[in-house]
Amino acid sequence: MNSKEACPKITLGTLWHFFNHYYGVFALVLIALGLYFIALGGRYYKATMLLFGEMTTTVAGMVIAFALIYPKNAPEYVVWLNLIICLGVGYGIGYLVQKYARVGVLLIGAWLGGLFGAFFYATIVSKF
Repeated sequence: MNSKEACPKITLGTLWHFFNHYYGVFALVLIALGLYFIALGGRYYKATMLLFGEMTTTVAGMVIAFALIYPKNAPEYVVWLNLIICLGVGYGIGYLVQKYARVGVLLIGAWLGGLFGAFFYATIVSKF
């Protein structure tokens, strides 16, 4: 848990290997979601907010579970089980986000802000 720099080291071990193993499947799903958001996201805004709420909850749940709860060498079925549970919980949160539009707009803004921040850091800040 500690690195040679005396700082706690958080690793996503099993989750990282899982996504490296199934990268093609997840790439196709995310490309399809991106095409949906580009083509029909504005027209079907309630479905868009549901999907953003579900994605946010699923990603947060998976990262928190594998960074803080599960051991570094958890079996693969744990990842699948956790993914299904997080998707179910995410669907419930997505439904609430759909009902309360301000929360949905907040989540969309948080995703875009995080993406722009990561892009800014990778292209400009990390070079110096």
